[in-house]
Amino acid sequence: MYEQALRHSEATFRAGMLLAVLGASVIAVSVLVGLTGVGGTGGAYGALASGATGGAITSMSAAFAVHANRYRRHLAEQAAAVHEEVKADRAVERVLELVDTLESPEERDRLRRAAAVRILGLHTDPDAFMPLILDRPVRDTPDELEDRKP
Repeated sequence: MYEQALRHSEATFRAGMLLAVLGASVIAVSVLVGLTGVGGTGGAYGALASGATGGAITSMSAAFAVHANRYRRHLAEQAAAVHEEVKADRAVERVLELVDTLESPEERDRLRRAAAVRILGLHTDPDAFMPLILDRPVRDTPDELEDRKP
């Protein structure tokens, strides 16, 4: 899909460049006709009309160039998003591989639960997250820990 969009972007860019060359050629021919005076008075009007046509063609090439740049920018954003997704998938795979190396099934289950909660973004609050890891409620508040200090 991205390859097709990239080809489309390149084709649009090439079409824009072709139109720019064509427009510049028409303008150059109209300038030559105007300078040489071919066709008398009518030639001057023809040169003016040709110059305007060349300007219009060159303007269309600018529209193609803007469109091609928009495509390229969009593709760059999509590529960055895909890269982030792949990076996140690799991180998840590594975490699960590390969890699978544990010998205790209880430890593996707890860490899988904790990893799933973190990966899904369900809890970011440590007070809600720690019971999943420790498999017991966390009862010590910061005030209780201060009271225990000697």
